[in-house]
Amino acid sequence: MLFNMALKNGNLISINEVISGQYCGCFCPVCNSQLIARKGEQRVYHFAHYKSSECENYGETMLHLLAKKIIEENRYIIVPDFDNEAGNYSKFKRIDLIKTEIEKNYNDIKPDIIAWVDDEKNFFVEIAVTHKVDYEKLLKIREYNVSTLEIDLGEYYRSNKTFDYDIFKEIVLS
Repeated sequence: MLFNMALKNGNLISINEVISGQYCGCFCPVCNSQLIARKGEQRVYHFAHYKSSECENYGETMLHLLAKKIIEENRYIIVPDFDNEAGNYSKFKRIDLIKTEIEKNYNDIKPDIIAWVDDEKNFFVEIAVTHKVDYEKLLKIREYNVSTLEIDLGEYYRSNKTFDYDIFKEIVLS
């Protein structure tokens, strides 16, 4: 998958925000190698590793980081309305978030996001690209009795050759 997002000065940025070439100042979020901004006329704009081969988890990590950033910046998600009759998930509701914490410890686990609906009511959001919540973490979540939403981005990752931010954002938030 070709990506148009990278890290620059510790922030996730779009390829449209940098100059073309090796002096874009961008780095891989996985291996911290220098990236080159490819902004030619033949292919879609994308980043590539400079003087090294693509690292194995670049795509997975980029989607994971970006999904967390999207939720943090937009402060809402759209979920099935479970107040409907059992098994009928054709209606959805928006949950507005007053606060989010990314990768913060909660007792002895570290959820991707801790999200608050109000001052007292919080839940976890887990982002799954190639690895879903494992059994041990699931047991801890159940032990702590914290509602958890897992957003599965695996199909998007496996089925897309190029990255489209707007489509990805819609998938993450809904």
